[in-house]
Amino acid sequence: MSLLPVPSLIQLGLLAVTSLESAAGLISSRLGDEPTIWLVFGLISLEGLCGGSAYVNAYYHLGQQMDDEDDHLGSNKDAHRVAQEREFRM
Repeated sequence: MSLLPVPSLIQLGLLAVTSLESAAGLISSRLGDEPTIWLVFGLISLEGLCGGSAYVNAYYHLGQQMDDEDDHLGSNKDAHRVAQEREFRM
């Protein structure tokens, strides 16, 4: 749970790098145009993977939390109410 914000922080760093590249062209001035395109495509792909992993981790931890709470409460809750609470949390 403590590592949940890590993909978002990596995404923030990648945003800074791609913004700096688009504004100042620091990487393209050193490498040329063709390698820079592939580097930016790689950064964008990495940003997508970080964003996807942030969603997956959040929903995984949310599901685990709900399962743990359902186990602690036992069967004294109505099944319909449990389903509604699960949908609300998602």
